[in-house]
Amino acid sequence: MTIYEFPDIAVSPGLLQAADYARHMFLRYADLQGSVRDTDAAVRARQERQMWLCTGGHKFHALIWEAALHALICPRPSWPASSAAPGSSPRT
Repeated sequence: MTIYEFPDIAVSPGLLQAADYARHMFLRYADLQGSVRDTDAAVRARQERQMWLCTGGHKFHALIWEAALHALICPRPSWPASSAAPGSSPRT
């Protein structure tokens, strides 16, 4: 079993982000950095990488700052879906 650690504490780690949450993150940082808005392609690529999570044999450690749960980077309904792996129920 391989163990993966996600030290990004300010937001939900990218590999664990729901599509809507990721979309808002990409839009926010594209505006902030003045980069090209290829949001749909970026979200699709992230969702494709997430399929790897369903292959099994992985253990994840994610350290997320509690304030990240309250920072509204995206509309509130987008956040709970990011707290669970694809195909599983979000934990509250």
